[in-house]
Amino acid sequence: MQKYGVTAEQAAGGSPDLGWLRADTSVESHFYLAGDELPFGARAFPGREHNDLDWLRDGVTREQVAEGLRPLLQLPVEVVLPAHGEPTDRAALERALA
Repeated sequence: MQKYGVTAEQAAGGSPDLGWLRADTSVESHFYLAGDELPFGARAFPGREHNDLDWLRDGVTREQVAEGLRPLLQLPVEVVLPAHGEPTDRAALERALA
């Protein structure tokens, strides 16, 4: 709401890009925040923003984003499931953050 300068009433329950998911009552949905552990043992990490948009904002460099992700290399990462793109492995993560 702060980013776009809207009120809670204008936001009306959240982002429209997730409205379809919340509206479908035939499936159970959960929202996870950075630091949350998913039921199968994976942990959620912060993206560029809480809803992890793709593009770098003005004044944000690739190095700043990589620096924020480097703590992942301290974990026993085997599989990386990026928000966009194919699943990959630790070696690809190391190359991306080098």
